[in-house]
Amino acid sequence: MNEFSTIPVEELKEDKILSQLVPEMTVAEYERFIDSVKTSGINTPIHINNDMTILDGRHRVKACKELGIREIDCLVHNFDKTQTVNFVRDTAIERRNLTPAQRADIVLKSSDLVESIEAKARENQGKRKDLTSGPAGHDVEKGKTRKQLADIAGVGEGTMQRMMRAKKEDEELYEKVVKGEVSPWKSETILIERKKSNVKKVDFPKSRPISEDERKLFMAIDNMDLNFNQIIYYVKTNQEKLYEAICDTYDKRYDFWVTVL
Repeated sequence: MNEFSTIPVEELKEDKILSQLVPEMTVAEYERFIDSVKTSGINTPIHINNDMTILDGRHRVKACKELGIREIDCLVHNFDKTQTVNFVRDTAIERRNLTPAQRADIVLKSSDLVESIEAKARENQGKRKDLTSGPAGHDVEKGKTRKQLADIAGVGEGTMQRMMRAKKEDEELYEKVVKGEVSPWKSETILIERKKSNVKKVDFPKSRPISEDERKLFMAIDNMDLNFNQIIYYVKTNQEKLYEAICDTYDKRYDFWVTVL
C-alpha cells in the first residue's frame, strides 16, 4: 500500500536514466507551468520510491526549488527496479500529451532498460536456475512482442514496427522521428530507398562464355533485384495497407521466422 507523506524537496533525488524515458517539457510548457505554480501552488502529489527517487513529478520538484517551496506532498512506493521502470513508463504515457512516436519511444527505451536490469540480475544469480527459469525449465520472458509493445504505447503495430526498425538501423533517423522532424512512415521510406540505392546490378561475365547454370544463377539474381524493386514500388503506391498486410503475413508465417532467425 502506498504511503502518503510530506517531504522536504532537498531530500528528493532524480534518476537520470529514468528521466531519459520521459521527454522534457518545452521551454514554453515549463514557463506556463511555473506561472501556474505561482498562482495555485502544487496541487497534485508527486510519486517517489522509498529511496527518495522521483518517479513522477520532477518538473514539480524543479519548480519548487526555483520558487523557494521547501516541502511537497508525495506518494511513496516500494518498487523494485523493474517495477520502477514500468511505473515511470505507464505514468508518462497516460499523463503527458505525447505524439505516437514519443509514446513508442518511451516503451522501447523502458523495454531495453528492463531487459538490461533482468540480464544483470541473471548474471548475478550465476548458476541458480531456480531463480531464472519456470517450473518447466523454460527461461523467463526476455522481451515483449511488437504487438505487446504497441498496445502498451497505445499506437498501431505498424508504427511500432517502423520505430523499431529505425531504432535498429539508424539511431540519428530514429531521434528525428521522436522529435517529430520525420514521420514513422517517412523513416520507413528513407530506409527502403537507402537499401534500394545500395543494390548493385550484377552483369554477365564478358571475358568468357558462361555455362547454363551460371546463366540461370545470374537471371535469378536479376529477378531478386526486380522483385525487391517491385515491392518498393507497391509499398509506396499502396502506402499503409500493403505494408500492414506484409507485416501481418510474415508475423503469421512461423516457417518464415524460423528460417530468418
